[in-house]
Amino acid sequence: AIIAYNNEDTILKCLNSLIGNVDEIHIALGTCKNSTPEIIKQFSDAHPDIGVNVIPAPKIEAYKFGFDDARNLSVSQILTDWVLWIDTDEYLVGNIRQYLRCNSLQSYMISQHHFTVEPRGAPAQIDRAARLFRNGIGFKARGHIHEHFEAPDGGPGRSYLLENVDIGHTGYVNEEVRKGRFDRNWPFLKWEHAEPEQRKLNHFLWFRDIIHRMRYEQKHGRAAAVLKLAHEAETYYNEHYEDMGAFGPGIFMSLQYLVEAYKVLGKGVPMKLML
Repeated sequence: AIIAYNNEDTILKCLNSLIGNVDEIHIALGTCKNSTPEIIKQFSDAHPDIGVNVIPAPKIEAYKFGFDDARNLSVSQILTDWVLWIDTDEYLVGNIRQYLRCNSLQSYMISQHHFTVEPRGAPAQIDRAARLFRNGIGFKARGHIHEHFEAPDGGPGRSYLLENVDIGHTGYVNEEVRKGRFDRNWPFLKWEHAEPEQRKLNHFLWFRDIIHRMRYEQKHGRAAAVLKLAHEAETYYNEHYEDMGAFGPGIFMSLQYLVEAYKVLGKGVPMKLML
């Protein structure tokens, strides 16, 4: 299952990486002003053994239609036993078919790597998502941004992290692109933060982005804004640190961010937070 929004430079690499791994490809296709539809058709014509289903999708827009909505739309017509979800700026490396057998697992987690800077073997990041999951047991994408498919009880369910399958991500090729993605993502994260029910992962993401905003203010020399955000980060961490520790290396990553805030505040990290 793929969502495609103006990614003509990478979608063919994504599609080609799925050959031999999947029987069907379902694409939630957003508003495109480029050749993405033609690329999809050419791929479909060249690979008649793979069923390609294109589902028209609304424009992704904060407070109206989130990435979770697009993701759920992309799987809405899938009837196969297993579902792999991937983006058009990602590509699959490895063989997933060897794992599609009878067992007690509900999903498999697949590490995502920014292969230009993170080689295979680097620790999986905070969002160890269920990328390959059983269909028909209630998995649903949650999160208007940084969306994950989660089991009805939350998280990846009974899952296993694959050691010899990876997802390469080409979406953040330099700092300029990363900053542009942050500017795009921030309204969606605010939208999610305003809702009464929060994912545990969202607490980490919100805390992380407080620090990102603090760095931005530091870069522009706005001392008062930097100090305000450092205090905000300290307060938010103390309220939600237990949730941040629920995701892989989350406690260590969040402590690294906390240290940045404490440097601004002239504080050391209390030992009790490091236990």
